Amino acid sequence: MRLQQFQAFPLPGLLPAHHRLVLNTSPYVLSTFILTELSPEEVVAQQVVTEHEMYALVALLEAYPDYCPYEVLLVAITDVTIDQARQVLHQAIAHKMLDHEMKPIRKLISQCRAKLSPFHLSICSVHEMGYMLVAKRSVSRSRRELGAFVPASLTRFSDK
Repeated sequence: MRLQQFQAFPLPGLLPAHHRLVLNTSPYVLSTFILTELSPEEVVAQQVVTEHEMYALVALLEAYPDYCPYEVLLVAITDVTIDQARQVLHQAIAHKMLDHEMKPIRKLISQCRAKLSPFHLSICSVHEMGYMLVAKRSVSRSRRELGAFVPASLTRFSDK
């Protein structure tokens, strides 16, 4: 897979306005690559990713705002064609082996999820279809949204 050296992704709805996620697809050191979030003024966050992580991330970033199907991820990290990947997945489904077939992809997605954390991004599973980039929910935001449903025994009292 041949990629241009710098690929920029604005990711509307995931990153603040005028921010871009930029992937340098030229190896940094020993098949590692740099993923950077840029604002107009500064570098906001940066991570080093492996070659397989880079290919998976490119597939996810190019699919955004839609989900990235399993077969596209398989093509991104292996030497198979899209038709071959579909055949592998159809056979895995027919033999009830989809979980087994997707284990390497799940592991890779888990690694990518950790690398996306500094960018306040995550990856969610689209049940039996693929994966999708999403905004990472902060703990404080989740608690505010659930405020009325959090038991009093679990909340902090600032007036004590």
